Formats: sequence, structure tokens, C-alpha cells
Amino acid sequence: ATATKQRREGALAESLITANRAIQVEINPTLKLMFASFRKVILCLLLLLMGVSNGIQMMPSLKRQISKKNVISPKNLNPTIFSMNKILIDGVKSGIDIMYKGRDIERFYTLETVARVPYFAFCSALHLRETLGDRSGCNRLRLHYAQQDNEYHHLCIMEALLGNNTNVVDRFIAQGMACGFYWYCALCYLIFPSGAIHLSELIEAHAYATYSEFIHRNQAQLKSMPVPAIAHDYYSSQLFEILWSFSSTRKPLTPLRSLYDVFLNIRDDELGHWATLTSLVQFDQSVLPQGYDPTPTKPLQN
Repeated sequence: ATATKQRREGALAESLITANRAIQVEINPTLKLMFASFRKVILCLLLLLMGVSNGIQMMPSLKRQISKKNVISPKNLNPTIFSMNKILIDGVKSGIDIMYKGRDIERFYTLETVARVPYFAFCSALHLRETLGDRSGCNRLRLHYAQQDNEYHHLCIMEALLGNNTNVVDRFIAQGMACGFYWYCALCYLIFPSGAIHLSELIEAHAYATYSEFIHRNQAQLKSMPVPAIAHDYYSSQLFEILWSFSSTRKPLTPLRSLYDVFLNIRDDELGHWATLTSLVQFDQSVLPQGYDPTPTKPLQN
């Protein structure tokens, strides 16, 4: 009986050992699979956290790179063309100042006759390109036509102040300069538009400075003189509004109470032209980009 009992206990123990081994065989692969999966999840989380950390560290650098790409930098002009333009315009202005010393209205008549010529030349060059199939300059054509129309009314105001009795010599000088300047500007625009526009930029800068000096020197006298009818008609018309609808912002129009206000508006027109031309040269668009103030065009540094 004792031997039989021992055999049964041995068989039971052996069966338990066999069953335990079978369970381990089944459980071990499952545990290994679970552990492997858990390890992969942990690894993925670690990689994700590392990626987020690196991304946060790289964000300022990426932002700087993106901002640099989005920044519009003003273009500078070829130094040779810049110097040629400046010598030409400074020479012409100096000659006019000497010839018309003490005769301000006659000087303004000559300046306005010459100042509108580049816009005529630009329109002619753009019309030629359009005739040959290049239709990309339509808006630029409208802009330059409106600019010359503004200068035309300045000229009409000066003629009204002179009583339409311009001296024959003054008329000959103004018209002769205008004819030669027209062909020069037209050829320049066809070859190098930015250089031609820079010519007008310099003219408008001189015009603004000249009118400012004249207004300051003759303020009391101008305030006692009436407004010419042509000035009333123009500054209250849609022609004036059209120009500034698609070019750089102009100062608010000064109400016309005397001749002083007329010259203030003429001076501000010239400043508006100058701002538009600087934008055309530096950014190739008539309105300055947001955040930019008009500044004189600079020569390209070697």
C-alpha cells in the first residue's frame, strides 16, 4: 500500500511538472511578444519626444530662414548709371537756376515743361512694347499717363500765373530742352527702365526741394494772392483722384484758400511722384511694400 501510494504521488508530481513546463512554453512566447511590443512603444515615444524637442529648438532658426525669404529688399542701381543720371539732372537744374534767377514762375514753367517729358517717353516706350505683343505694362502705362497729366496741370497753373504771355526765349529754351530730353528718356527706358525712372526720381526730388524753398521764402505774399481757376478745376476733379488711386500714398489735399495752398498741393504732388518712382526703381511696383517708407535710390555697392 505504501509503495502504491508513493507511485501515485510520483506520477502526480511528474504530471504537475509536465503541466508546468507546458504552461511556461505557452506563456513565455506571449510574454516575449508583449515585452517586445512594449519596448517598441517605449522606443517610439522616446523618438517622438526627441523629435518634438529638436523641432522646438529648430523653430527660431526656421522662422528666421522663412522671414529672410519673405523679406523684400530694395534694389540698388548700377553705380555708373546712377552717377550719369545725377550729373545730368544736377547740371540741368543748375543751368535753369542760373538762367531764371529772380524769376521764380518762369523757372517753374520751364521745370514743369521738362518734368512731364519723361512720362511721355515712358508711355511711348510702353506703347511700342505693347504694339510688339508685350501687354505686361498696361497698368504702368496708365500710371505714367496720369503722372504726366498731373504735371500738365502744374504747367497750366504756371501759364495762368504768367498770364499766358510766356517770353519767346523762355518758351524756346523749355521746349528745346523737352524735345532732347524726350528722346533720351525714351531710349533709356527701352534699354534700362530702372535707370530711366531714376532720372524722373531725381527731377521730382529737385522739384519738391525747389517748391519748398519758394513757399518758405514767399509765404506772406502767396497767402494774399487768389487761387487760379485752373487750380480750382483740377484739384476738385476726378483726374486728380485717378492718379493717386494706383500709386503711392500722397499727403491729404490742402483746401484751396489762396495761392499759398496751390503751391503746397503742387509741392505735395511732386513728393508723391517721387515716392512712387522710388518704389518703381527699388521694388518694381508703384506702391511701396507694407512697412517701407520712401527713401532715395542708392547706387549698388561693389
